[in-house]
Amino acid sequence: MPARAVSDCPDHPDVEPDMGFGLAGGGYGAYSYCPVCGRILHKTQEHDETKEKTMGMKIGDAIVMMEANQKVRRAGWHGKGMWLELQVPDLGSKMNLPYVYINIPKPDGTYSLVPWLCSQTDLLAHDWELAN
Repeated sequence: MPARAVSDCPDHPDVEPDMGFGLAGGGYGAYSYCPVCGRILHKTQEHDETKEKTMGMKIGDAIVMMEANQKVRRAGWHGKGMWLELQVPDLGSKMNLPYVYINIPKPDGTYSLVPWLCSQTDLLAHDWELAN
């Protein structure tokens, strides 16, 4: 059985951290925090007024961002201007489960929207970032 994730909280080391999204520690972004005392334990990205900065965002962090209606991409992708989004079906959709799609720029300035599957390289990468 794998070990349960434990908190980096010095006051509550045996408590599993929770995830949040919003203002945290002077910046806007995703973060983990201690559910007992509310201490911010790890920020996956923060936003300042000039640009977004990432600190080794992983695919799990990218999924959290997409669930919060954010666009994500990999810094290591060779095609520029591409990003991923999460589509959550509504009552009028033919699909009935959420799925991820990639936006690929076309020469005329529009985008092709294509369902996306993660490669092993994408899965293990630490260079995910917001594309907004």
